[in-house]
Amino acid sequence: MNLTDRNPVSQEIKNLRRNRLDSLPHAGMVVVLSGNGTVEEHVQPGSDLHRINTGITAVRLIAAQKLNIDIKRVKPNDIRDAGVLFYYNGRTDDQNPAMRRFRESPDCPLPPDLFVIEQLPQDAQHTGGQAAVFAEYLSYNSSLKSVPKILITHEYHVPRVSRYPEFQQELEEGRLTFLPVRDQLRRRHKVRKGERERIVKYTNTGNLVEPSIADMPAFYLPRRTAKKWH
Repeated sequence: MNLTDRNPVSQEIKNLRRNRLDSLPHAGMVVVLSGNGTVEEHVQPGSDLHRINTGITAVRLIAAQKLNIDIKRVKPNDIRDAGVLFYYNGRTDDQNPAMRRFRESPDCPLPPDLFVIEQLPQDAQHTGGQAAVFAEYLSYNSSLKSVPKILITHEYHVPRVSRYPEFQQELEEGRLTFLPVRDQLRRRHKVRKGERERIVKYTNTGNLVEPSIADMPAFYLPRRTAKKWH
């Protein structure tokens, strides 16, 4: 990949923006990749809180569609009836403890039995670790392998995430759709340049593959559904 060419990553992000749907596919699992900060702390860029809020809204929208009810009426029991799993894997020292507190709080709009929090290994607190832990979770829960999934992360992160073998397999077999979160960054070009550099570095070391994702399915949540849940 030529770093002087903006197309490899920037064009993929532009492609994501072209795909705007008013509804989500009938997925059974929403996967949220942890970002920066925690559910209790908003940090830019790549806010963990922003991704979590988007994931919760996605779960509620899917449940509303499956049960044919208004999203405003969706309760935890409705999500349970719809069978939509919320999956999150984060850092062990701060993100997961904060998420467990949120899951146990009365303000959490998700049923705790469908709210999965996975631990990242201490030596793999990064995207590669998230991909590996996700694949391991599916291997222990084989019934979820065929379930359509929504994966949530920030849009600048999507091109790299899509190149991890664990996620690429899900993409190729049509079981994974990205829901990219837009981030209002003052230095967006620097963030994207850093992502391009990581893709080149990790591909050269054999940690990433180079799938063709020009037609990668992706969409945005309707703006009217955006809401914070804490």
